[in-house]
Amino acid sequence: LRRLRIQPSLEKNNFSGAIPPALSRLANLAELYLSSNLLSGSIPDSITALSSLVYVTLGYNSLSSSIPSGIGQLASLSQLSLRHNQLTGPIPPSIGQLTQLSELYLDSNFLSGSIPDSITNLSLLVALYLDSNLLSGPIPPAVGSIRPLLDLSLSYNHLNGSIPDSISNLSTLVLLHLANNSLSGSLPTSLKMLPRLLELEVHHNNISGILPNALGGLANLVVLNLGYNQLTGSIPTVIGKLTDLMNISLNWNHLSSPLAPELFTLPKLQRLDVSHNLLSDSIPANISNLVNLQYLDLSANGLSGGIPSTLGNLALLKNIDLRTNNLQSSIPATLGNLMDLTALSVDHPEVYCLSGDVYCEVPQSQDSLFCRKCSSFCTSCLPGMPPADSPAQPYPPPTSSPPPPAAAPSQQMSGGAIAGIVILSLAALCFLLALLIVYSRRHKSSSHETDPLSATALEISAVGSDRREYERFNATSRQISNGRSAETLQ
Repeated sequence: LRRLRIQPSLEKNNFSGAIPPALSRLANLAELYLSSNLLSGSIPDSITALSSLVYVTLGYNSLSSSIPSGIGQLASLSQLSLRHNQLTGPIPPSIGQLTQLSELYLDSNFLSGSIPDSITNLSLLVALYLDSNLLSGPIPPAVGSIRPLLDLSLSYNHLNGSIPDSISNLSTLVLLHLANNSLSGSLPTSLKMLPRLLELEVHHNNISGILPNALGGLANLVVLNLGYNQLTGSIPTVIGKLTDLMNISLNWNHLSSPLAPELFTLPKLQRLDVSHNLLSDSIPANISNLVNLQYLDLSANGLSGGIPSTLGNLALLKNIDLRTNNLQSSIPATLGNLMDLTALSVDHPEVYCLSGDVYCEVPQSQDSLFCRKCSSFCTSCLPGMPPADSPAQPYPPPTSSPPPPAAAPSQQMSGGAIAGIVILSLAALCFLLALLIVYSRRHKSSSHETDPLSATALEISAVGSDRREYERFNATSRQISNGRSAETLQ
């Protein structure tokens, strides 16, 4: 094995335990693939002796401790992936000695400290992922010297300071993720020098100032997410030039003025979120140009006027949020054409169900429409009044109390018990008939002239005969009843 150069891939298995230090004996090893396993413990320092290593992927494990300080000794290394582990401590400055490195993935760990300036020595780097760590301090301005860089992801850290203008030197940059930090200052106008940029995510920071017209230079931009900042001013009209945009999120800022009509000329747009701003005026009718729109959030602004009927032409819409505005209560019936709609959030307490010509209700705690007729969240329900020619009547809430619950099986009578009751009832009826016969014969005997002794003997004979018949019948009845009871118990 000492002559082994290319290791068979051992990724995506269930290997557990620590990485054995004996790996250092494989002096010719060039590729080490151990990602997506259950490895734990620390990365052995002895791994730095494998000077022939070109690819090291140890991601998606449970490795802890720190990155070996001698990692810079792997002078031939082209790819290093330690992502999705539990590594702590700082990024060792010696990492800047990996001058052949093209891909560095240290994201989703617990690395702390600042981004070392030495990282800017990696002049061949095309992918730098340091996101989802505990890194602090500013973004090194010298990062702009890594000219081949395509992906720069520094989101979900504690970075502060401003976005360095030097980033504009990264003319081949495709992905710039700086979200969820504490960055401040304004968006640099030099961003227009990134014509290949596809994703710009700077949300959840403290960026202030206006949206620069320089955004119009990002001709290939697909994702623009600047939400949760302190941006002011209006949405620039140059945004209409970004015809490849699929996601615009400018929510939770202080943007004002009317909605830019150019927002509604982007044919590929799928998500538009400008909620929680200070936008005014009305929703333009040309919103129907957004034929691929799936998510629309205009809530918590100062929009007025009506909801355009052309909104119902956007067949792919799944979510509409128009709450907390000054919109008129009349809702166009064309929204009933939106067969994929799963959530419609409005300010109106009553809705009209197109499927059943009834009114429904929207509980104040719900974002979606709850139809009392359909007993579910219903996409056929629309806020507002029904058409004038509709026979719809208010659908009243149930007023009658619900029926009592059915008796439990253990509380219901068995067939044997019912039969016993019937037999006892028949016995009681026979007894009454016997008494009636006795009374009838006594009455007949009193109507004829016989001597008292003969009459008395006749009465006693009749009563005795009837009583014997009754006792025989009653004994038979008891036997049948006892047999039924035994069957019931069995």
